[in-house]
Amino acid sequence: MAYTYSGTPGNSDLDKLRFLVSDTGLLGTAGGTVWMFSDTEIEFFVSEESDWNGRVAYTCETLARQWSRIPSITIDGARIDQQQVAKAYAERAKELRASSYRIKSTSVNVTRKDGYSDDYNSYETDNSTANSQDPDQIEYFKGFPLSWKAP
Repeated sequence: MAYTYSGTPGNSDLDKLRFLVSDTGLLGTAGGTVWMFSDTEIEFFVSEESDWNGRVAYTCETLARQWSRIPSITIDGARIDQQQVAKAYAERAKELRASSYRIKSTSVNVTRKDGYSDDYNSYETDNSTANSQDPDQIEYFKGFPLSWKAP
C-alpha cells in the first residue's frame, strides 16, 4: 500500500483530504510514519462524495468506526479512553453533514480584454477602461511601473 503526502494540500485531492482530516503522517514509536488511511482509501473517499464537506464527513465517520473498536484500558490508575476519539470524529462528521456552508470550487470564468485575448481585439475597450493609461506608455523598473495613473 502507498502512503503519500506532499505537504501542500493544493497539489491534489488526495493531499487536500489528508490535510483536512489530519492524516499527514505521524512519527511512529518505532521510527516509521503512521498513517490512518492508504492512498487508495483516500482516493475512495474522494470518489464517493461530490463535495468536500461530504468527503471529510465520510472520512470522519470511518475514523469514528475504527476508533470505536479500540478498547479503553486502565493501567496503574491511568485510563486511556479511545471512545472519546471516536466520539470526536463522529461529532465532526455530524457537524459537516448538517452544515449549510459548503466548500466550493474557487475557479472563475475570466474574459481577457487585452492584446492576447481571443474574445476582443487589442484596440477594443469598454467604458471601465476608457480612461486608463496605455500600458505601452508606462515606464517600468524590474517589472514594476515607475508611475501609474489609476482609472
